[in-house]
Amino acid sequence: MGGKLKILTLNICVHLPGGRNAYNIALVKNSAVGVFVFLMLGLALSDITNVGLCVLLVLLALPLSVIVAQPCCVLVSALIFALKRDRFSEFKKERIDMLFDENVLQQYDVIAVQELYGGWYPGSCYYQNYMKDVCKKAGLGYSSFAGRPKLPRILFDQGLAIFSRHPIVRSKRHVFRHQSIWDYMFVSRASLYAEVAIGDSAIAHVFTLHTAPSLDDMKQRTKLANLLAEKVPTVRVQGGELFKFMGEMVNGGSKGERRTEVTVVMGDFNIRAGEGDYNFFSERLASDHNLVDITVKKGGGWDTTFGVKDKDGNPVETLLTSPGLRGKPQTLDFIFTDAKPLQESKALLLKNPNPDTLSKFQCVSDHLGLESAIELELASRTER
Repeated sequence: MGGKLKILTLNICVHLPGGRNAYNIALVKNSAVGVFVFLMLGLALSDITNVGLCVLLVLLALPLSVIVAQPCCVLVSALIFALKRDRFSEFKKERIDMLFDENVLQQYDVIAVQELYGGWYPGSCYYQNYMKDVCKKAGLGYSSFAGRPKLPRILFDQGLAIFSRHPIVRSKRHVFRHQSIWDYMFVSRASLYAEVAIGDSAIAHVFTLHTAPSLDDMKQRTKLANLLAEKVPTVRVQGGELFKFMGEMVNGGSKGERRTEVTVVMGDFNIRAGEGDYNFFSERLASDHNLVDITVKKGGGWDTTFGVKDKDGNPVETLLTSPGLRGKPQTLDFIFTDAKPLQESKALLLKNPNPDTLSKFQCVSDHLGLESAIELELASRTER
């Protein structure tokens, strides 16, 4: 009989210090401003009837304005943070504090986090460091982060972290080579790996990831997505890179004399439970790595992890959730493993117990946390 590992995955939705979904706002606003400025310049320098020149300037304005959006967001975010006005920007510190104050972090052995973003300018990693300190206080003294931004995406880093009670003896990130068009200039989707050593008897190969949202999902967030098309969904291409990365990490681990190795893949897959992209991941993780989704309920179906509604049909969370996705229940977060599950997974709606105080946020995140407990031994085929 092996030991027990209690695990949690949570998309925490903590953007840059001072920022508030900065890259989405900047993409639309700065692109619109850029197009207008270049168009006015074109009209001023040419005959107003020269339609071809005006069209050319507009086409040039789009990519240039997107590039300008990044430093604009960085400067605004840094200024807001320097002026100590972050309280009015999604209550990041208070939401992290709540995870400790409500005894959430203290319950788990390994926690995978997504959207815990940092950047490259001084102070941009404030909340990553703060989360690390809070986790240490909760007994999760080992951590791994996905690293700094990767060109040309200078606004955000990968936003991934793994925290553990047990030593992390090896860690590596994989930034997906294939990025969606709406991510390309702003944020790098990626996977983060940590080899966790549990005593002298077991290794847990822990992966977390944050893949690109589907085109259908983006069409609900912004009308600009209606102009786009994909021959092969970006999330599936990123999935192929993930499977290869997993093979390299698991097969290259520190074997030693440890008797047991288990693998866990958990995070925000940005795929809807039971649909085509989910089936792609589920089938490949099973065939390539012998992993199964332990978030499937015994009677079938999944817990909702995003867009939760209350009993009256109103969205539970509105501060962080994009308007087009509020009150539209989805399951986007999953846990796949080859270990024996010791309990049925459960989605955690981490609501603010004091919503009428100065910190008027409703929940820790727009996503629910997803927890489970696994035994440190491989499940038999009948248990999968």
